[in-house]
Amino acid sequence: MILSLPVPVAVLLFLPLLFPVSRALAAKRGKAAGWGLSPVLLFAFALLYALLFQGACGPCRTLPREGLLLSLAFTAALLAYLPVIPEEERRSPAPILLPAVLSLATGVFLQEGPGRIEAGAALLSLALFLSALLLGGAYPGAYLRFFSIRLVGAALALGALSLEATRTSPALLLSTALLGIVFLLPAPLPRRTEKVLLPGFLRTDQLLFVCLPPLVAFHIFRGVPAGSLSQSPAALLLGPLLGLSGLLYVKIALFVEEMADGLTVAGTGFLLAGLLTGSPDGREGALYMALLLPLSTTLSGLSLSFLSQRFRARTFQGLAGQGTMVEPLRLAFLFGAFQGMSLPVVGGFLGEWSLLRALSEHSFALSILSVVGIFLAFVLVLDRTRSLFSGEPFRRLSPSDQMLASEIRPAEGWALGLASLFLLGADLLGTFGFPGGG
Repeated sequence: MILSLPVPVAVLLFLPLLFPVSRALAAKRGKAAGWGLSPVLLFAFALLYALLFQGACGPCRTLPREGLLLSLAFTAALLAYLPVIPEEERRSPAPILLPAVLSLATGVFLQEGPGRIEAGAALLSLALFLSALLLGGAYPGAYLRFFSIRLVGAALALGALSLEATRTSPALLLSTALLGIVFLLPAPLPRRTEKVLLPGFLRTDQLLFVCLPPLVAFHIFRGVPAGSLSQSPAALLLGPLLGLSGLLYVKIALFVEEMADGLTVAGTGFLLAGLLTGSPDGREGALYMALLLPLSTTLSGLSLSFLSQRFRARTFQGLAGQGTMVEPLRLAFLFGAFQGMSLPVVGGFLGEWSLLRALSEHSFALSILSVVGIFLAFVLVLDRTRSLFSGEPFRRLSPSDQMLASEIRPAEGWALGLASLFLLGADLLGTFGFPGGG
């Protein structure tokens, strides 16, 4: 992967690997979290420079614009998670493993050409599962019986994408791609326990299995010839059906993590529906949704994880009304959730409008089905927001405990600030039509 990139770009991929060293030095000297994040921040600025000045940057001219955007979106999401890796988890490989996944993902997203895109997607998908296994977090623990099945299934499905034989059959290409994406999406949580897992592990799983699937899904279909699948009604129908199944998952969700999981499934389904049309509007809207979903999930997911950590609860019942005590978390969650509620002027509305235009050109019934999904997403997110951030708290705290719970810690402030900044940037880029396509 790395060897096929220009030498300066390949060297740049090693920059995030300096994060463990900078984090340790910053902690030892009592520096702010920004000093520890400096290698990844520099990496993000380098990607942004390559994107803005691609024509003037010699090594960057051969890089795919879409790949740069996907890499920048993942870097932005990762930057918000890194400040809140708990310092006390000395044995956790997260500070080393997550920057390594970032380097690998960037190398994959910057690939072009037959075979390379699909092979990169297969490699990245395996890296996600192996990273979760090494981190020992919620997915290997909560899904111990299903983890090996998911790992083998993803390897077979996405590995098949790198074979030239799949190019002779669009139906086989579509089925293997969708199967691989389904294995990447979150699996149901067991309902027998309300055990609160380590916050660092929960956030790592959010990053790997909630933020990355939309990016990987778009990347996989970058390798599909435009229009090769758009004539198949069954192919176009799979996206909206996957989206509606995700919203059903949100409706029956017991745990707060499940809400983010379901919304990611719904958004990824809608993204695929537009992308499979093969039209410019569909591709541009799908690209923008692929950039926006990880960032909005990061902000709202961090808000919920901070809330869960404060009150030692993961269920909606246990957190009912507790958000009224922490006003900054309510504002952060609303800002992230509004993207998924398709409100005008925010990025979710802009991306979904492009996708709806593309779908309406192919099938009026599919566009109506997608509008129903958008309306259901609005209703479900609004209902969950009301249950968590309004009304009387499920458990009352003493005034001193309430004051402690309402304070935003420095690392949390960095995480919420970075996530909000990048999400606002994505909104502005969408407003000015910057993402483009191709």
